[in-house]
Amino acid sequence: MPIGDVDSRECRRTELVTLIEVPDSALDYDLCRYGASRVMFRGPKWPLNGSYIADIGSGQTYGKYGEVLFVDALEAQIGEAVVNLGVMQAGLTATADSPDILPATSNARMTLVQILDAQNMPNRFYSVHPRQNDRFVSASVTVQRLFPSVDFAVSHVTGHLLGALADTAQSALQPVVSELKIAWVSRLKMIVKSISGDTALLWTAERRPEDPLLGQSA
Repeated sequence: MPIGDVDSRECRRTELVTLIEVPDSALDYDLCRYGASRVMFRGPKWPLNGSYIADIGSGQTYGKYGEVLFVDALEAQIGEAVVNLGVMQAGLTATADSPDILPATSNARMTLVQILDAQNMPNRFYSVHPRQNDRFVSASVTVQRLFPSVDFAVSHVTGHLLGALADTAQSALQPVVSELKIAWVSRLKMIVKSISGDTALLWTAERRPEDPLLGQSA
């Protein structure tokens, strides 16, 4: 999804590549809390009163199954603490609404904001879990009328849901896509504006932002 209309202020695009492999033995995620947070973050725990980089995002930031993360690689490269604020299954909504995540960036010299999927945004067509934003909860009457042949009860994640809708009627899907784009841009702007220090948007997908999606022409 284009992000050109996001007010990025000092945002800069950085490309980081890391290999994530499932290890043979269980990993020690060194879980920790910051302040009175209810969310458990992946350690090591760093003090939030010195110079540090904050990194907020979802699974790729958290690094489930990863022994060496891009957070670690960045830290080694710049010689500065990088605080891992990734939360599994979180989308922009969970990130913005959490009382624990954005406050932890308040003293950061810079905050990296992972670009998260628009499909996980709550909207007037379907609702998602408030913390695990990739979980589909319920379909509105509007989308049920648009797709009368779709069995919404069998969809548990947003990706599966949108795939089912696309397979049924591409033309009927356009209002859903348009709404997701608007909601995504609005929420990302809100997150960026709420961060006091410099910000950089972190793209972690295999394709580049300018590359067409599968099935679309360039």
